Amino acid sequence: MYGARWYRNFYLYIPRKNSKTTFLAGLILAIPMIEPEQGGQIWIAASTEEQAGILFDFAKKFVEGSPDLLLIYRVGAEELEHVETRTRIRFMSGAPKGKVGTGPSVLIIDEYQEQPNYKLLNKLRTGTGARKAPLTIICGTAGGEDESEDVPWITELKKARAVKEAADPASRYLPMIFEASEDDDPGDPATWFKANPGLDYCIYLDTFAGIWEDMKDDPTSRRDFLQYHLNIVQKLASELIPMEKWIELQRTYTAQSLHGKLAYGGLDLGHTSDMTAFSLLFPTWKPVKYKDDDSRWQTKMHATFKVLVWYFSPKRAIELSTKTTVSYEPWVKEKWVEVTGDRVADYEMIRTKIQAICKKYKVVSIGFDPWHADEMTKKLAGKKLLMVEVLQTFRNLSRPTERFTELVLSGDIEHNGNPVLIQNLRNVRVLEDKQKHRMCAKKSSKGKIDGLAATINALRVFMDAPPPPPPLRVTSV
Repeated sequence: MYGARWYRNFYLYIPRKNSKTTFLAGLILAIPMIEPEQGGQIWIAASTEEQAGILFDFAKKFVEGSPDLLLIYRVGAEELEHVETRTRIRFMSGAPKGKVGTGPSVLIIDEYQEQPNYKLLNKLRTGTGARKAPLTIICGTAGGEDESEDVPWITELKKARAVKEAADPASRYLPMIFEASEDDDPGDPATWFKANPGLDYCIYLDTFAGIWEDMKDDPTSRRDFLQYHLNIVQKLASELIPMEKWIELQRTYTAQSLHGKLAYGGLDLGHTSDMTAFSLLFPTWKPVKYKDDDSRWQTKMHATFKVLVWYFSPKRAIELSTKTTVSYEPWVKEKWVEVTGDRVADYEMIRTKIQAICKKYKVVSIGFDPWHADEMTKKLAGKKLLMVEVLQTFRNLSRPTERFTELVLSGDIEHNGNPVLIQNLRNVRVLEDKQKHRMCAKKSSKGKIDGLAATINALRVFMDAPPPPPPLRVTSV
């Protein structure tokens, strides 16, 4: 005879590479041996059947690799059965349809941060009521936080933190939370040990230190380190560039000093009552030597850039800016923003001004967002400017967004201190989809990023253009 299990809910929140799967595999094999409920069922679920199968396969390999366990468990292709109690261990799809059979005595949901809603948990939990002492195990690591939704894993994490903080001995909820805090130094080994119980056991300290050194300087990689290795919740929005780095890249040059230079353009056409931005990127090419896969020296052309951005806004938007956002009026006086229209944007005036700008430079092409831009771009194209559609999608903007970050971090882009562009960069956040594609968005509905969006469009058409050939090496005979 055995007593009823005290804890009915177990939450494990742990960073990657801490042998979570190994621990859970051992746990589910031990449960039938120490709590011999007859006819028990242990269900493993995850967002996909493949993911749930990973944990099951670990448990199965444990049994197959142990002569002692082979006497205790019967091994099937998709099931393990404890011989004495006939308790069965199974895994299933993340979206079971219809009836799911007899209720589980133990329910495990792995990688809970991948669950889009509560359907899986609620459906499987409905069957536990027939059990004397059912146990639900939820486990996972930090994911990206979506502030606009009730995210299951965030809700569960907050609940677990509250239970841990309360330390109520009567609670039937057992939280095991391994995480660093936002105030901890991410480069301090003490922080690493705080979040990683497997450090120096299943992951070597020197290896972990190397991971930190490789990831700390790039904003995206640093964010990934905080999320996956320290379990610090990261919002889906992230930093594009360190602003202090952008300030360092300010140089003294004017639009006039670049007259006649080759350039690639980008246009972000605002709504009728909003700001429009036009950006030009001026590449400078230089040969760079590198070793190919056969260790032979080759030469490729490397580009550095200067950027200019022009802003156009109707008078009404400038007046309203003093009440809602950063005031445009000083920028108008300093000629960083040009008034084009009264209450709404004068697109014909904007078109004329862009054409006048382009006559001063050798503009190869102009990338633009096709949304609501048909008439404007048709007229620009009619003046022998090559207009290229740049769809504003994750897949389409990810490469130039990443390239822009790389250019800033490497110091390969310069700007002339345009304060509107600086404000655009302060207003930006970076969104990331599940495939790690990135694109820029506003931090708030009132913030403007028009100049940055135009620059990203310009960078996209530049990246699609072929680079110049490397210079020929002349050898005397």
